[in-house]
Amino acid sequence: MGDLDDPSTPCGPSGGGQRVRGLTLVKPIVYGNVSKTFGKKRESDGHTHEWKVYVKPYDNEDMSNYVKKVQFKLHESYANPNRVVSKPPYEVSETGWGEFEVQIKIHFNDGAERPITFYHVLKLFHTTGSDSNTSTAVVQGRKTVVSECYDEIIFQVGKVKLKHRSPALFLLFIDSIYMHLTFCALYLSLTLAM
Repeated sequence: MGDLDDPSTPCGPSGGGQRVRGLTLVKPIVYGNVSKTFGKKRESDGHTHEWKVYVKPYDNEDMSNYVKKVQFKLHESYANPNRVVSKPPYEVSETGWGEFEVQIKIHFNDGAERPITFYHVLKLFHTTGSDSNTSTAVVQGRKTVVSECYDEIIFQVGKVKLKHRSPALFLLFIDSIYMHLTFCALYLSLTLAM
């Protein structure tokens, strides 16, 4: 394959190919937290757990291709409750003693895309079956709790230049942005609405 920034590349701006309208790119993500108990209350600040809240790709792809930054808004009792992470891994680690709602906002490299915001309740304690939110809380061992949610970021693409390169690889020219997609990553859905 040639240099992607080179206009003479077969799939580059002058490389021919087919114009397709209505392409939808689906990027599966997982967001949530992992927490681990100290076993006893820490005397210095009363904290009982260490935890990490995160956003990650479902299929371990490099999210920095489309994510500019992720903002995590923690409880106001934390010093600097607004945390911004500009490169993977998109995560914040802290310690604490209580559960609270974390606001997560994803900003995209494409300035035309609006940021998306969602919320996650930070779980520190294993919940019982009577709690309606327990479907996402999983105990690993005796001291670790994992609470995760699956979601999808859906990009609606206006004009796409589609050029077949090999049975397993397409090169998409999307508003001057090149993205390599392989069929090996089956979690990425390409839907052509013609």
